[in-house]
Amino acid sequence: MAEADKNWAAEMTALTTNNTLVNNLPKNENELIDKVHEPGCGDLFPYLSEKDYKLIAGDREIPNHQHWGQRIANG
Repeated sequence: MAEADKNWAAEMTALTTNNTLVNNLPKNENELIDKVHEPGCGDLFPYLSEKDYKLIAGDREIPNHQHWGQRIANG
């Protein structure tokens, strides 16, 4: 796929996500996460486990790349 096609597809996914949220506001944080995952924008608000929350708390202001690098690379 050409670079322009990739950019267009990403833009359309973002627009779909935006329209979904504007037309049907989430009632809570879990519903927000579900709604951004539906059209394929889950990287905006990833699902986090209790272990993830503990790592975030331990990392403090600067995320530890060792913990998050592979997960970020995988989307």
